[in-house]
Amino acid sequence: MSPNDKPARRQGPSNYELTKPWGGYRRFMASYGLKPGEEDEADAILDAFREADLAREADAARGALSERSSTAVFPDDKPARSQGPSNYELTKPWGGYRHFMASYGLKPGEEDEADAILDGFREIDLAREADAAREASRGQRSRRSQGSRCGQESRRGQRSVI
Repeated sequence: MSPNDKPARRQGPSNYELTKPWGGYRRFMASYGLKPGEEDEADAILDAFREADLAREADAARGALSERSSTAVFPDDKPARSQGPSNYELTKPWGGYRHFMASYGLKPGEEDEADAILDGFREIDLAREADAAREASRGQRSRRSQGSRCGQESRRGQRSVI
């Protein structure tokens, strides 16, 4: 290959576009534990992202995504999530789903683990909401019962005086 030959343009988004959410190529590498000199590994990860995006687009164009998504996203043994915030809402503080995964040391292909973590967050949120609702109802009951006792005592006191 001569110095004037350029490598073939990759199909899909550029490295810049893919690494922009991380703040650039070096930060992307750091999030995957790669050091300077390991650019080939970083490029392989970005190529995997590209291939996954292209495959997803091709499947959607063929209409195969709708058939596969019903079993891949919501398998029979795992019901669809019905309560709580969306993945987008939960991962927004991290800057998105990919950053969320990177912060937990997860790599592409480990989305099931990321979803399990997010489901755990949802369960914690639901438990907190249930506890708050129980506390609020206890507070109302105790105020009602105290109010009725006070009213009974004052009535008794009035009766005894008369």
